[in-house]
Amino acid sequence: MLKRKNSIATSAYGLALAMAASVCQAQSIGTVTDLQGTLLSKNTVGAIKILALDSSIESGDRLLTRPGAYARMVFTDRTAVTLGPESELVILQYSYSDTAHANSAVFDFVQGRVQIAAGGVGARSVDRFILSTSTATIVVGGATFIAGYTAPPGTAQLHFPLSPRTDRGPSEDAGHFENVVYYPPTDGATRPRLLLAQNTIPGPPSGALNPGLYVQVLDGAIHLTNGGGTQNFTAGQFGFTPGFKQPPVILPTNPGMQFTPPPTFSSTIGTSGGTSAPKPGEVNCQVR
Repeated sequence: MLKRKNSIATSAYGLALAMAASVCQAQSIGTVTDLQGTLLSKNTVGAIKILALDSSIESGDRLLTRPGAYARMVFTDRTAVTLGPESELVILQYSYSDTAHANSAVFDFVQGRVQIAAGGVGARSVDRFILSTSTATIVVGGATFIAGYTAPPGTAQLHFPLSPRTDRGPSEDAGHFENVVYYPPTDGATRPRLLLAQNTIPGPPSGALNPGLYVQVLDGAIHLTNGGGTQNFTAGQFGFTPGFKQPPVILPTNPGMQFTPPPTFSSTIGTSGGTSAPKPGEVNCQVR
């Protein structure tokens, strides 16, 4: 009888582990493979966490890098996403499997700089890999490109706290969002200034990038569409659109976009291969 009880207990324990692993694999869609600085995440239930190397990324996560930080994530289809300092990206939708009809990815790019090297989703279903922004929708396809968004002065957005508040305790600060506005740097620094919305906002400094969406295509082609029209951009081209109603245009030269991840970061994966990307059905459960 004791042997039978032990057998039942062992089977139940094994089933519980299998179910937990199944849930983890169903939720995890990518992994943090390279990190310099702080990467924050807010999931669909509102929990804010500091991610580390090998932390898992889930559909619905809102990701934000703090000043000076770079973070690289690889998804199950081998898409590689690198965020620059003070950048914000939301994983609105992501699904990938061996069947083409299940492939789709929709990311919301809020601010900052991001480089995307598309993997299997874009290669199999060109029109199902979308990067949305406030000024245009980018059909990614199988391209590798850099996008940068500069918000107009006085535009309020919700962001993670950049530093602890001194007027309340640590427990009150946890998970708090500040209503802040973007303003370009005045001292030549590479990071923007985030000011409280109620502060007086001065005019933009000379020499700063004009507000709007900038793109640089490194490989392949992307398509930008907004209320003003549609424009295709191919490898070696730079593009810009200042707002949703203004059509995207090709720029003759680099307008001043800078994106320099640490040299220690892994090479781009995308559709060309590599070993860092988790395979579908083989995502390890990571502690977040």
